[in-house]
Amino acid sequence: MGRHIDHRGWCVNLIAIDREIFMTSSFRSDQAVIAHNDNSEQFPSINLNFSKYPALILEEWFEMVEDQDKMKRFCSANGHWENYFKAVLFRVMSFKPTHSLCGANYCVLGNIPIAAEVGSSSAITVAILESMNFWNRLNFSEEQLIRLSSEAEWFLGTRGGAGDHVAIKKCRNNMVSHVKFFDLEVLEMVPIPEEVDILMVDSNVMADKSSGKRD
Repeated sequence: MGRHIDHRGWCVNLIAIDREIFMTSSFRSDQAVIAHNDNSEQFPSINLNFSKYPALILEEWFEMVEDQDKMKRFCSANGHWENYFKAVLFRVMSFKPTHSLCGANYCVLGNIPIAAEVGSSSAITVAILESMNFWNRLNFSEEQLIRLSSEAEWFLGTRGGAGDHVAIKKCRNNMVSHVKFFDLEVLEMVPIPEEVDILMVDSNVMADKSSGKRD
């Protein structure tokens, strides 16, 4: 498709779509993450206590996610949605190793097609990081939120850039955002011409990123 060049620093043209994830969260004084999904059959409730995770997490992030032994130790079963919470948590722990993080309660629902290459994983990752940033008063800038949520997804097995995360944070309705990376900058925002309609069709073919396909 010619669009996965963001992780090499090249420019991309991004648009927002009319699909979204809603997430509510509330503060916890302990270090538990309790999460419920509206689609409870596909996404069963989560109860994590991250006080049990050792200091092994607190190391160079990209070395850790390439260590197969550590990944097998820390990852939940393939495809389990609690890996998104772990991904964000571990990335923040490695970025802020001296900061004691609090937990939160979450409730999630959304209508982004899953594994359809329109950013469902990125959307929930950004939402979790936004919540963690708020409750822990981490004061991440918008650029830091984009970069850290993008890097957190490496825990999930993907090896992409930050294009989806920029679209989530910076795109506007009926506009095309021309974005460059390294350093991140929205160079231009251009209105989509009134005579142009953009049609997205779900092929119902799931994007398979398992095993060696990511390479």
